[in-house]
Parts: sequence; C-alpha cells; structure tokens
Amino acid sequence: GRRAAMPLIVIMGVSACGKTTVGKQLATQLGWEFVDADDLHPTANVDKMRAGTPLTDQDRLPWLESCNAVLRKWKARKTSAIMACSALKRAYRQILSAGILDDVQFVYLMVGFHLIDLPTNSHEFQQNLV
Repeated sequence: GRRAAMPLIVIMGVSACGKTTVGKQLATQLGWEFVDADDLHPTANVDKMRAGTPLTDQDRLPWLESCNAVLRKWKARKTSAIMACSALKRAYRQILSAGILDDVQFVYLMVGFHLIDLPTNSHEFQQNLV
C-alpha cells in the first residue's frame, strides 16, 4: 500500500519487552505524539488485570476500538505519532488499523527473554497474564 504522509506507528510486542520505553524515547526524539495503549483500557479491564484475571477477546474489543479511535484522530489531524500496544494477534491489529490500514505501520519489538524486565511486585505485570 501507499505510505502515510504523517507516520502512525504501533510498537507491538509481549508484556515487559520495552514497548513503552522505546516508544516514548523515539517519540521524544522525533517530536511526535505518544500514547501507551494500556492507558486506554476501560476501568473494568484494569480491575480484572489487577485481580490477576486474564482478559478475553470480548474484554479487549472496546479497548482496541478506543486505540483505533486515537489512531484515526491522529490521522485526521495529520499528526505523526507512536502507540505502544501488545497487538500480538492479527485480529487485534485488524481492529487497530480498521479504516486506516495504509496509514499504520506495525513494528514488532523482539528481545531475548533474558532481557525482559519481569518485575515481581509490579501491578503492570503478572506472569500468569502473559
């Protein structure tokens, strides 16, 4: 497809691989906007994750649609931006890019397992949710 005039990049990868860190640093260096998709989860999802309950695809749908709305807003404003989002399933990426497929680039951040930061007491990471 054609390339976006103003890049929209989704940095994807497993939990704790550095998506947010890399995305924030890159956005800062480029002067682009940044959002961590985790910040867009509805309260019900946050409550489930805090309780250690894995989210279902049905739980994720309104969140992914909110992420898509942010990406569409950036496109409409012709804003270069980066979103950090796990987006591991093809179906999730299809929802994220709905209506803006040619404008979104997905970047898969892969690191060796030994480099992944696995905090033991973090509310952001619980091993059974990976």
